[in-house]
Amino acid sequence: MNDTRNDLARFRAEIKEKAKIKDVLDFAYNGATPGSNGKTHCLDKGCGGTDTAHIYETNKSGPGRLQCFKCSNEFKRLELRALNVPFPVDKTPPVDVFDILQKVAGLDFSKACETLSRMTGVPLPKKRELSDEEKEDLVRIGKIKDVLKRAADFYFFNLIDENAFKRGEVKGSSKNTAEAKMYLLNRDVKGDSIVDFRIGTTTKEGLRSVFPDYDTNPFLLAAGLVKTDTDGTSRYDQFRNRVVFPFLNKDGDVIGFSGRALEDNPKQKYINTPTTELFKKGTELFGLYQARPHIIKKNRALFVEGQMDVTKCHFYHIKETLASSGTAVTSGQIESVFKLCDEIIFCFDADYAGYTAAFKSVLTAAALVDSRKKVSVMFSPEGKDPDQFFSLTQEESRLSNDEKNLIRKNKLAVFEAAIAQRKPVHEVLIEITAQKLRGSEHFDASYDFNKETDVTFMAKVLDEMVDVLANFKNDIYRATLTRSMEVQMAVAKGFLSEKVESQFKRATPTINHRDIANDSTVVAKSPILTLSSFLLLDSDNLEKSRGLIEEIKGFNLQAKEMQFLVALHDLISADPYVNVEGLISHFKDTDHKDTMLYVGDLALALDSSEGPETPSFDRTLDVARAVVFESKALEIGEKGFDDEDSISSFLELDAKRREARRMVANSPSRF
Repeated sequence: MNDTRNDLARFRAEIKEKAKIKDVLDFAYNGATPGSNGKTHCLDKGCGGTDTAHIYETNKSGPGRLQCFKCSNEFKRLELRALNVPFPVDKTPPVDVFDILQKVAGLDFSKACETLSRMTGVPLPKKRELSDEEKEDLVRIGKIKDVLKRAADFYFFNLIDENAFKRGEVKGSSKNTAEAKMYLLNRDVKGDSIVDFRIGTTTKEGLRSVFPDYDTNPFLLAAGLVKTDTDGTSRYDQFRNRVVFPFLNKDGDVIGFSGRALEDNPKQKYINTPTTELFKKGTELFGLYQARPHIIKKNRALFVEGQMDVTKCHFYHIKETLASSGTAVTSGQIESVFKLCDEIIFCFDADYAGYTAAFKSVLTAAALVDSRKKVSVMFSPEGKDPDQFFSLTQEESRLSNDEKNLIRKNKLAVFEAAIAQRKPVHEVLIEITAQKLRGSEHFDASYDFNKETDVTFMAKVLDEMVDVLANFKNDIYRATLTRSMEVQMAVAKGFLSEKVESQFKRATPTINHRDIANDSTVVAKSPILTLSSFLLLDSDNLEKSRGLIEEIKGFNLQAKEMQFLVALHDLISADPYVNVEGLISHFKDTDHKDTMLYVGDLALALDSSEGPETPSFDRTLDVARAVVFESKALEIGEKGFDDEDSISSFLELDAKRREARRMVANSPSRF
C-alpha cells in the first residue's frame, strides 16, 4: 500500500491505544469533549445515573468495562446492541472509536479522525502535497463559499434585525420586506424556525447592494447567485421577490438556495440554485444538516416534499425530517440517508400526484433495501401536506396563546399517530401499483386486490408487479417480498417468483471476471470499471474522482458498473485502510460480487503492466466522465422535455458533455 494508507494505519493503531471510549461516547451522544460539561448517562435506561456522579472505569471484571455505582450495573464499553441507549438496538453496533463517531455522531471518516486527534493529541497523518492546480481549486472554492455566506446573511438579515440577533435576541428587521414577513406569518412560521433554517428574503436592490463588484465578480456566477441576459452584457439576481431557504453541507457551509415565489400564480413557484461546483441537483437534501443528529438518534428519516414541510415539522419537534425540494428523490440521496439510519419514511399527500410520487420513491429506494434497511410510507393527515396540516387557520390564529398551543398539541398528536401507523413497503406495494394503473384521484388505504373482478385489469397489475419487484436488488429480500406478494394476491406459490427472477436477470447482467486479460482493448470497453481499479491501487485517487462520483449520484444513474463505482468509492472513503480481502468480503453477498472480482483482477493487471498501452488514471477519469455525461444526456433525450427547466438542464448537461469529449479528444494518452 502507499505511504498515505500506511500513515493512516499507524494513526489508527495509536488512536486505539490512547483514546478513552468514555470520552468518545460523551462526544458522540452529547457533543461533549474532555473537560466540558457533557454527560454520559448510565446505559440502563431506568437508572438515570451520569458520568459526573456515578459512572467510572473499572477493572473488577476485566479490562474494557464501565460501572455505574448508582445501580451497580456493569457493561462492556462497546456492548451497545443489547442495552437501552440512544444508539438504536436494531442497528449494527460500532466496533471501535472510529465507528462510534461515524455511526453514532454521524461524522464522516475525516471528521472522526480530526475529532480523535484533538481528544488524544495524536497528530493527524501527513496529507500528500497538493498540486498547484488543486491549491487553486481550494482557493476558488473558498471564495465561492464566501460569496454564498455573504448572500445568506443578506437574505437572513432582511427578515431578522441584525443588531438584536448579535445580542442574542430574535426581532423582525425594519427593512421593507413586508410581503415576505406576511407570507411567513400566514404560514405560521415562527422566529425560531427562521433562525434554525436561516430563512431569508430578497429586496428590490438585491445583491447589488452587497457586492460593489456585482457586475464583474466571477464567483457570483460560479455560486449560481446571478444570471446574465441573453447577450451576456448585464447581470441580474437568480432570486428575486422570493422567500429564500439556504442548503447547507455536512459542515454547515451554505452551498446553494431554494427560493419560493411571493407573487400569486408564479411561472415557477420554487427555483433552486443551478448546478455548481458545490450544489449538485439530485444530490442535496434540504434540512439534512439540521436533521442529521435526530436521524441518527431515532434511527429513521422522514422524507417530505418541500422546505416549508421541513421547517414546520422541525417546529413541531419532528426533527428527523428532510426534503428533496421539488425534485424526484434519487438513489444517491437515499444512500446518503441510509448511512445514518435504517428506516426511511416517505410522507406524501394522498392525492394522485402524492401517492404516485411515493411509488417512484419506493422504486428508487428498492436497490438499497434489504433485511436491515427498510422503507415505509405514510400519508399526511387530512390529505394535506405537513405545512398545510400544521398551519393555523385565520380563525385559529386569532385565538389566545393557550388555545393556539392546545390546537398545536392536538395537531402534533394526530401527525405522530400517522407516523406510528406508517405501512412497510410490502403492505402498500400492491395497493399503490393497482391504484396508479387505474388512475385513482386519491389513494384508498382500504383497497383490496382480491375483490377485483376485472380479469384483464388483474392481469395488468400482476404484470406490473413483476417489473416492480425486479427493482429490489437484494436476493433474499426480493425473494421474501415476492413470496409475500404471491400470498397477498392469492396466486400460486412460485408464479411470480419465476417471472420476477427472470426479469431481474435480464435487467442486471453479470460480468464473468475470468474473461479479463491483460489487454487494453478489454480495459477500454469499461472505463468505469477501470477507474474502479485505480481506486484500489491508490487512495489518493479518491479525492480526484469525487466530483464524478457526485455527478453519478446526482444523475441517479442506475447502470450496474456506475453503482459499483459509487459503492466502492464510498467504502474506501469511509475506511481508507481497508485491504483487498476486506473489500471482497464486503461485496461477497451483494449484487456486486462478480464485479468486485473483475475489478480486483483488473487492478492486478494494471499494476503489473507498463508501457504506452497502459491507461493512465487521468485519461481514464476523462473518458469515464464523458461516458457519464453521455449516459445522462441519452436518458434525458429518451424521456423528452416537459418544461423549460428540463430543457435548461439538458443544455447545461450538453455543454458538460461536449467539454468532456473535447478533453478526451485533446488528450495525447491512449486509453
